[in-house]
Amino acid sequence: MVVAMFVLPLAVAALWDLASFRIPNLLPLALLVLFPVAVAVSAVPVAWGWHLAAGAVVLAVGAGLFALGLLGGGDAKLMAAAALWLGSGNLLGFLLVTSLAGGVLTLVILLLRAAPVRTALAGMGLAPAVLRPRGGIPYGVAIAVGGAALVQSLPMVGG
Repeated sequence: MVVAMFVLPLAVAALWDLASFRIPNLLPLALLVLFPVAVAVSAVPVAWGWHLAAGAVVLAVGAGLFALGLLGGGDAKLMAAAALWLGSGNLLGFLLVTSLAGGVLTLVILLLRAAPVRTALAGMGLAPAVLRPRGGIPYGVAIAVGGAALVQSLPMVGG
């Protein structure tokens, strides 16, 4: 149950971001609200302070990146909410996996945006917004991959 409370909002955020380049505020908020529920149903003690610190640090850095135009606001909030769940002990691993997934995602999207591929997909009626030239990167997908990769490390599931 705890795994689903973490992974489901991440998966919905990834799909939503992929389709629309937006992450509704409801999804990071769901993670924020579900975190104390997951802690309450967990048989494992959780160091709340370190989880709050991880979320706060990621939110502060994400807000700075947003202000610089380097990260979307929804991405910053989703990443902070995931960091809250993962805590400080998993933070570096989460950031590393998310960064690697973001790099792979970017390369794949750039390859798909190449004119011949994009033209072929458009000819088949498959021309999603993510394939528009000079479009953004739906980083919510990378954040979801980073969170899902570390789901077994969640303290609430005994990780």
